[in-house]
Amino acid sequence: MSSIKEYFKQEGLKEGIEIGIKKGIEQGREQGIEQGVEQGYKRGVEQGFKQGTERGIKQGTEKGVEQVALNMLKNGEPAEKVAFYTGLSIERIAFLQKQIMNEKQW
Repeated sequence: MSSIKEYFKQEGLKEGIEIGIKKGIEQGREQGIEQGVEQGYKRGVEQGFKQGTERGIKQGTEKGVEQVALNMLKNGEPAEKVAFYTGLSIERIAFLQKQIMNEKQW
């Protein structure tokens, strides 16, 4: 009878170990997924912030340059001079001149 008890004891132990290993793997997988998601989110936010900041600075600079060009054109400066000092293309200067003309019509 003791050998039967010993057998069931060993089988129970094996089963307990298998269940423990499966649960450990499951928990490890879930923790790994959570950590991966957390790290991915953090990286995404950092990259988004960096790209957004860079884009905002670029757009702000471009708008500031265009405002200077508009002021120069409104003061009668020639398009070539405005292009030289602002770095804008002659085509962009022509567009800004049209914009000024449209404002005067209103």
